[in-house]
Amino acid sequence: MENKSAKNLKELITGNIGLAAVLIGLVLVVIIAAAFLFLQQGEDDTLIYLDNTGQCPEVTLTLTNQSNGEIITLKAKAGQRTSAKVEPNTVYSYVLDTNSEPDENGMRCYNIDQGTIANVPKGRSVTVNVPSVEATPNPRTPSPEATEPVAEETPAS
Repeated sequence: MENKSAKNLKELITGNIGLAAVLIGLVLVVIIAAAFLFLQQGEDDTLIYLDNTGQCPEVTLTLTNQSNGEIITLKAKAGQRTSAKVEPNTVYSYVLDTNSEPDENGMRCYNIDQGTIANVPKGRSVTVNVPSVEATPNPRTPSPEATEPVAEETPAS
């Protein structure tokens, strides 16, 4: 009988190892599937980027959804890039305003552009680039007073 119970014990362990291997395999499949779905989560976002590549201290992009009137505002300082999620396949009117308060050097930009961004497909993006314009001095910032050179008189000899 002892021989028979050792055989049963061996079969019990072997059967459980097989069952454990199957369970581990199923758990790994579930983990891999969850990771795949997690990584794909952001790929369906439809985005509009604002890229301020110029020297304008701050620019504002105002988007208006033509279907429902929703307004989205993006702001970017010089050298920054920002984005917003938008509805796919929708028409947005935009106003790109580079007017801003002067920076620490008294420089600013003075441009307003408007137009339409239409029907961005789901999962795609559009970038609105602020041109590389050079900021100009703020006309409200007083410039330093110019001093005229003083000529020294020397007596004729």
